[in-house]
Amino acid sequence: MAHWDPPAKTPRDKGLNESRAVSLQPFRFNFTVGTAAQLRAQMGAPAFALRAKKTRRAVELFWAGLEERYEALWVAALGDRIADDGREVRQALLDDKGRDPIGELDHARRLFREGQVPESHGIAAFDRAWLRHLDHCGLEDVKHRVENYNRFFPVEANLPTDPRDGQFLWMGRAWEPMTVPNREQILERFPLRG
Repeated sequence: MAHWDPPAKTPRDKGLNESRAVSLQPFRFNFTVGTAAQLRAQMGAPAFALRAKKTRRAVELFWAGLEERYEALWVAALGDRIADDGREVRQALLDDKGRDPIGELDHARRLFREGQVPESHGIAAFDRAWLRHLDHCGLEDVKHRVENYNRFFPVEANLPTDPRDGQFLWMGRAWEPMTVPNREQILERFPLRG
């Protein structure tokens, strides 16, 4: 025995107009979008935009990580948790602020007995740790990423050149390549304490 399905009701049967949001056919435009542009729109963001976003994000994360580590090493230096080779020593569990309250109290008592000021004692340790961190902070990776961006962005974005001076133009202005962070800029922004 066959099963009978009632006919599906269309929007017109319900007294409604067909939805115009699904299709753009009823609308008239004073321009046409070519097939190549439609295909590019379906493929997602262009490579130059993705490269620019990833590079800017990597540089932002690099500077944010340096700032966080700068503060953490200062806390470690004040708590006498920096070894002679500049490595941070963690012998106990740290609280949510990165401090070892018991170790810091013992260190403060020892410095008080010796007649030293905690900040002046931590400066040399911090400077050792900070210089050691700069040797291993990932600067080469960021430098490589920025150099690749500067090399490939004008070609990927198909930037025009200014006929007067041959410089690339981006949105009507001269395109400025991204600056590569270096050790001097880092030390200028996050200086040694000594």
